[in-house]
Parts: sequence; C-alpha cells; structure tokens
Amino acid sequence: MSSDSATPVTGAPPPAPTRVDRVITGLSVWWMASPAAFWFSLTDPSDRTSWETGLTWALSATALGGAFVAPVAGLVVALAGRRPGARRFAVMGAVSLAVIALLLLIFLNLDGECPPGDPC
Repeated sequence: MSSDSATPVTGAPPPAPTRVDRVITGLSVWWMASPAAFWFSLTDPSDRTSWETGLTWALSATALGGAFVAPVAGLVVALAGRRPGARRFAVMGAVSLAVIALLLLIFLNLDGECPPGDPC
C-alpha cells in the first residue's frame, strides 16, 4: 500500500497561531470596532465632566486610528509576514477612505445650509 502525501491527515491539530496572525487579527478587530467607537464619541457636549470629555477624545482617537492606522499597519505586517490576507487590508483602507469621504461630504453639505451668523 503506497502512501499519498497529498491526502490530508484527518484528526491532526490545526497549526498554532503565530504572533503575526495575532497582530493581524487584532488590527482587523480594531478596524471593525472603529465605527462603534466613533458612534459612542458623538455624545452631547453639554454637561460633561472632564472625565467624560477625556473619554470622548479617547474614543475619537480610537475611531480615527482604526480607520487610518489599522489598514496601513495591517498591510505592512501582512506583507512583511508573507501572509495571504494582505489584500484584505487594502480593501479595508479603501472602505475607510470611502466612508470618511462620504461623511465629510454629508457634514460639509449640512454645514453649508445655515445662513452666516445663524447658529443652527
């Protein structure tokens, strides 16, 4: 009976995740959580304590970092680690840029509807 090396071994444990795999997973989760962080940072600015203001700034920084830094860092780590998922981070960066451009267009359009000197 000959052994065929192309036949997958059943019951073999999956390979242990490496440090690069963990970094890629962490950056992906950070990118996916950035819209939630942005949403929670949009609280009412009135009646805030300094702790709440600091939390709002931290959530805003986390959201912006997740939108801008996570795709670029993930692409660099995936390419350096020679992982096949590097293309995913290029798509994540394109989606981030598209959403941010759409938000900027919406906010700039809404800002232009107020007459000068009138607080909307």
